[in-house]
Amino acid sequence: MLKWKRPAPEAAPSGAGDPFWEAVAAHLRTRGLSGRQVLAPIGFAAYCPDAREYGMGARISDMLGPGRTCLVLHKGQVDSLDLDALLPTLIRWQCIFANEVFCVFAPDADTTAESRHLEPLLERLAARLSGRPAGGAAGPARQAVYVGDNTALTRTIYGHKMLVDSRDLSLTPHLLLDGDWEPWIARVVRQHVRPGTVAIDVGANCGFYSLLLAEGVGPAGRLFAFEGNPRMATLTRKNLEINGFFARSTVMPVLVGRERGRSNFQLFEEHMGSSTMQDRSASATAFGDRVHTIEVDTIPLDEALADVPAIHFLKIDAEGAEDMIIGGAQAVIGRSPELTMVIEFAPLAGFPGYDAARAYLARFREMGFRIRRISEAGEIETASDDALLQADWSELFLDRPH
Repeated sequence: MLKWKRPAPEAAPSGAGDPFWEAVAAHLRTRGLSGRQVLAPIGFAAYCPDAREYGMGARISDMLGPGRTCLVLHKGQVDSLDLDALLPTLIRWQCIFANEVFCVFAPDADTTAESRHLEPLLERLAARLSGRPAGGAAGPARQAVYVGDNTALTRTIYGHKMLVDSRDLSLTPHLLLDGDWEPWIARVVRQHVRPGTVAIDVGANCGFYSLLLAEGVGPAGRLFAFEGNPRMATLTRKNLEINGFFARSTVMPVLVGRERGRSNFQLFEEHMGSSTMQDRSASATAFGDRVHTIEVDTIPLDEALADVPAIHFLKIDAEGAEDMIIGGAQAVIGRSPELTMVIEFAPLAGFPGYDAARAYLARFREMGFRIRRISEAGEIETASDDALLQADWSELFLDRPH
């Protein structure tokens, strides 16, 4: 059965949030600093709304634009940052607060932090300066373990353990070396998934976004992940289990479409993230890859989620099948007034022509959605239909204004 019966909710975790993160946020409030002035590690926006977040490898100087007058550093993560971009800021600015985990920097400060909490950061920086090769900073090697059967185990920058297919050239190199994938999109996903809600991941691949969604909905929420590649569906299920999200998650090894049936599914041998219901043999050959075709069960979201009263977040990355997926989800979308969607949009690859792609966008407006897109800086920005149609690819952000 592919339908979900609502389970009894798990007990929500008790206690406050992380005290070190909370202490930084409290100090910023006492100084009258708003989130829009703050640049901080991923996860800090949960404690300081509107803070801009950065991930591993970030160039700090490029992100400190106008109005950013506060930098929060996690001492345990500073080795992952671009040192050449970080040092000028640390030299010009003053450390205004520090605890066992964080150091906070700002320009023209009138107070300084306790040296005992600042010294570990200075020691880390000194070690990197003395050990880095000529020509630039070298980030630390990420830990990964090969566990057999073309599978490696790594950890993302969000703290999630992940099993990945070592043969894949789409996501795996990024997850193994960077611990991240599409950070601009991941940032928006994390900001808009709320505890206690229902989230859907269509085209889950190995479960990178499924993990972010499962963490975001919390113990009282629910995640449904759909993936037609049997290998990737298995990795998604295992990844959710090893991170403690099994009880709140359902993984369906099926394709999502307009109606129930069976469909051909092309599996790329190396670029596994490009597997699709469309014929992409020529594209695979151009990249020196090969595909083989399997038959997979197909189900519409309206049937798979028939027993779910409403959904709140829907992410679709289905390599050109997005229009069919939306066509089979009209009922569940209609009964979900608070729904937010993040959907890949490729007008040339996913539609027979520009007229069809333009009509696809128009249908979202008919359903009451506002259409925006996610920029490469992780910001939600307005974009005309013409701009979206002229781009090879965009990540749409859809919501109903209240």
